[in-house]
Amino acid sequence: MAKKGIKPIIVAYLEDRAKNDELFAKAYAKENKSIDECIDFIFSEAHKMGNAVCVSDAEGNVRGYV
Repeated sequence: MAKKGIKPIIVAYLEDRAKNDELFAKAYAKENKSIDECIDFIFSEAHKMGNAVCVSDAEGNVRGYV
């Protein structure tokens, strides 16, 4: 699964988290942040740890591994 394919899932998670976490919402709203950079960071950190990134939908169904 390409990074592009998980973008809507990550955006939905971040939007939901911002609604429920005031401190996170402030950081999430910063103009110098971008979803693409966030996704790159997730993949980079997973790669450093030797882990795959598992993506699931809201129902918990696995959508893919990267």
